[in-house]
Amino acid sequence: PREGNDDLASLARILERSRAEAHDAHHQAQRERELRRCLQELEVQRAVQLEKCGAFDAKLAAEIDRLHGLRADVRERMAGLSDMYTTAAAQLTQAYVAAAASDTARQ
Repeated sequence: PREGNDDLASLARILERSRAEAHDAHHQAQRERELRRCLQELEVQRAVQLEKCGAFDAKLAAEIDRLHGLRADVRERMAGLSDMYTTAAAQLTQAYVAAAASDTARQ
């Protein structure tokens, strides 16, 4: 009878070990599913963020191009204004010299 009890105890231990292993395998499978779900979620977030960065980069590039054009316009106008003021100064100087010469000739 004692041998029968030992056999039953051994079988109980084997059964308990088998249940524990099955439980561990179940938890391992759950962890693997959770890992795959998390990795998929990260990949979606990565794709969304990269798309947003690409869109921002394109928008920024377009704005930089627009600002370069605006800068070229400002430089062109600045050069035109400088030429206009140089011409105006030369004309004023000529008018002054002509007026002074006229005054001198009258005297």
